[in-house]
Amino acid sequence: MSDPLVSVCCPTFNHERFIRDALDGFLMQEVDFSFEVLVNDDASTDGTPEILREYETRHPNLIKVVYQEENQYSAGGVDTLRDFLLPRSRARYIAVCEGDDYWTDPNKLQKQVDFLEAHPDHTLASSAYVERRGDETELVRYTPPQDAAVWANGFSFRLIDLADAWLAKTLTLVFRRDAYDPSLFGRYKLARDVHFLYHLLERGRGFYLHDVTGVYNVHNGGIHSGIDRDRRLRVAEAVYDELLAYNDHAFLRRKLLVKRAARIRRERAEDASAVSVACLIAKTVPLVRSWPDLRRLLVACLRT
Repeated sequence: MSDPLVSVCCPTFNHERFIRDALDGFLMQEVDFSFEVLVNDDASTDGTPEILREYETRHPNLIKVVYQEENQYSAGGVDTLRDFLLPRSRARYIAVCEGDDYWTDPNKLQKQVDFLEAHPDHTLASSAYVERRGDETELVRYTPPQDAAVWANGFSFRLIDLADAWLAKTLTLVFRRDAYDPSLFGRYKLARDVHFLYHLLERGRGFYLHDVTGVYNVHNGGIHSGIDRDRRLRVAEAVYDELLAYNDHAFLRRKLLVKRAARIRRERAEDASAVSVACLIAKTVPLVRSWPDLRRLLVACLRT
């Protein structure tokens, strides 16, 4: 049997409320190429494994699941996509969708793969999506950056464009497997989507599809969506700090500046000590490389 053109990688943990939607979104894809669905269940303690076995039994040549006996994420330093799913892939392209999100467009993979096949200078494709919080939904769709190449169904973007808008939500991604270099990731202690996106977009452009292709669920059981704002801010700051330590790029400096400015405002609002705020400002000053950067820092320092 020939290798599939696409591997759909699905990390999941305790997603019994959502996993059927995710799997059905994969199964409804209408494509003229072969694909496989690789699932990693991180030792779920709810009904997720039973649902996965049901689908795996019905679609044994398509859905392939690894059932972890111990939770790997809690061990620290482990990234499910990097460490368990990508090494299993035999495909040219990788699509990603966590088990608590799902696809809604049956032509998602076909549209994105068709574009990437025709444009070898692009390393990934993403799209618009819907964010759901309980019964509330919000459409998340971006407009082209300045000077972007524009097509009827979307536009190109560069790494630096992510500093202004997060154009590559994980559940919408398809990327070239040969643009991913696993040797670059052993040096990082923190494993986040931005690590992948940074290195993928260093090697080429991204394509943003205007069409809505999926739903991102925000819920307390999500790995990141349930984290409180202060912890989320500190984790994001640490991620960009780590990336910048190994890679000097304007995108990383701008993102870290924004995160630090947000923490300065937060600490001032919470009446943190003057010494603490001053130390944070001193750490942030070297990130300033332009007048807009300086303005961001001054706003953070002076806003009451």
